Amino acid sequence: MRSNAVWSRTILTSLSHVKSVCRQIDRQVERRAVVIPGLSRGYDAENETTLKQAERLIELSERKKRTLNIVALCNEVFRKLSQPSRKILYYRYGLKKDNEYIAKLMNVSMRTYFRNLKKAIDEFTRVRDSMGYCDLTLDNLYEDDNWILKIKDREERIRSKFDKISA
Repeated sequence: MRSNAVWSRTILTSLSHVKSVCRQIDRQVERRAVVIPGLSRGYDAENETTLKQAERLIELSERKKRTLNIVALCNEVFRKLSQPSRKILYYRYGLKKDNEYIAKLMNVSMRTYFRNLKKAIDEFTRVRDSMGYCDLTLDNLYEDDNWILKIKDREERIRSKFDKISA
């Protein structure tokens, strides 16, 4: 099944959030792993069994691993992209540069820039699919990660608005 580009844009957009999400996970782990009775803020360790604490720590560890895998997936896909695609995606999603800046940098019109950006995202999607990360796989992998699902939802709404305008 051929994937659409929504998950690709979601993954690329989520790169800028990985660091802060990992920090949040680390703080949750610290609150659960380093518990001093009476000093833990907002977390009642005394009323939670050791087994539940261990299960929650494992769950947080798995969540962090999934979050860091976004970076690993992007790095692997980027290695397989053509140089023009890698460059435009790096400036747009890695450095968070605006569209006008990138078009000027590449010395192309805005229309050509957007055409090139679409080609790059399509190539990213094809490479991602070829690596076994189709939309269904990513839906299953990130079904419990609300932060990335919010980004995906926003990307779907943007795509829907664009499709209505284009029709």
